[in-house]
Order: sequence, then C-alpha cells, then structure tokens
Amino acid sequence: MKLTRWYFAAFFLAATCTFCLSSCDEDDNNNPDYNLSFKVKPLVNGQPFQMGVDYTSPESQRFMYEKFLFYLSKVKLIAADGSAQPVSEVLWYDLGNPKTVNIKIPEGQYNALQFSLGLDSLMNSSDPTDYEEGHPLSYSQNNYWTWASKYIFAKLEGRCDNNLSGTGYAGAFSYHLGLDTLYREKSVPRNFTITNSAVTNVELIINVDQIFDGIDIVEDNFTHSTSDFALARQIMDNFVAATQ
Repeated sequence: MKLTRWYFAAFFLAATCTFCLSSCDEDDNNNPDYNLSFKVKPLVNGQPFQMGVDYTSPESQRFMYEKFLFYLSKVKLIAADGSAQPVSEVLWYDLGNPKTVNIKIPEGQYNALQFSLGLDSLMNSSDPTDYEEGHPLSYSQNNYWTWASKYIFAKLEGRCDNNLSGTGYAGAFSYHLGLDTLYREKSVPRNFTITNSAVTNVELIINVDQIFDGIDIVEDNFTHSTSDFALARQIMDNFVAATQ
C-alpha cells in the first residue's frame, strides 16, 4: 500500500512539473523579448510587389525586376519629445526576400520614422574586410566597387520589352546607384504607442512602380552612377519619393 502511494505521489509530482514547464514555454512564446516589429513593404499599384512578375511603368513600358537590393540605414523612431530610438544602423535589403527586424525599445508615444537610403560618407568609406561574413558591409554581400572604394547603394536589374511587342522581354536594364552625392535622408509621419504588453508593427512602404516615373527604361536602361549620373540621380530621387 505504501509503495502504491509512493508511485501515485511521484506520478502527480511529475505531471505537475510537466504542466508548469509547458505553461512557461507557452508564456515565453506569447511574450516575446521584443515590442517592435519593423519591415519594408513593397507595393505596385497598392498590391504586394513580386520579383519576376510583369509590370507596366508610369511611361507605359513593360518590365519585370530580377534583382532589387538596397541599403537602408540609420532607421530610427522619433518620440513625441523629439528623442530618437535606433531600430537598425544598416540593412542590405533584398525586396525579393524581405526581412523583419524585431527589437525592444522604450515604451512611449512615437510620431515619426526616420531613415536613410544609401550610406553616409563615414560608412561609405569603410573597409569591407573589417566586417565578418554576412554583415551588411562585408565583401560577402557583393556590393562594393573596388575601383572607387565605395559601396553600391542600390541595385535595380531586370528585363524590359524594348520592341513593344507586348510579349517577351528582349531588352534589359541595370541601374547601380552609389557615390556620396546619392545618399538620401528622409522622415515620414507615424503615430503609435509602444508598450511592453504587445508587439507594435511598423512598416515602411515602397511604391515600386513610382521609381521609374519619367524614365524611359528602354532607351535609358543603364547607369552605374559614374556613367550617366543624371539618370542615377533621377532614379534615386524617385526612390526616395516612392518610399513612405
């Protein structure tokens, strides 16, 4: 009888411990160690952007993206009192494989999202060998001009219909944007409250279709910034305007 009671007590204790551990795991999953989730949301005419899909530019030219990479840097949230809370120092962002940044920041009211497209002069002059593989500024990203000792701020590559056939893509475009003069800063309004009891989602919208506004991607289909700088500047200015 005593042995039976001992087994019953041991079973009850084990079941209780299992329940407690399970409850703790569930609590951990329901209460992540971050309260802000930040991501870039690319759109075309208000619909989710997709790589390799047919689109029509504002100039009524058919095209599709095969590559869209860019530096997003100095991402910050601006609080109601004017103070800035950093979200990310630098990201090498691939619109074909969007990433999310999860971070914990102080509770409070925020009214703006501040960011930069490209790299400031200090980061742009850094040495990629100083960074570990996988870092946004390392050689492993394949986005460094050795001839200029500068980084490529954005790579926009794809196909275009250069014979206006309406079928297929005989042409191509390649826009590599860089150099200190193409670095851009921007702030967009956002009004939300951060608390530790919930995760707040913040999105940066890129209206991808607006980037080619006023650009003939069939005729003006190439620039690596030093060649046809005016075209590179126009694309970067459009990029900034399309990011909201």
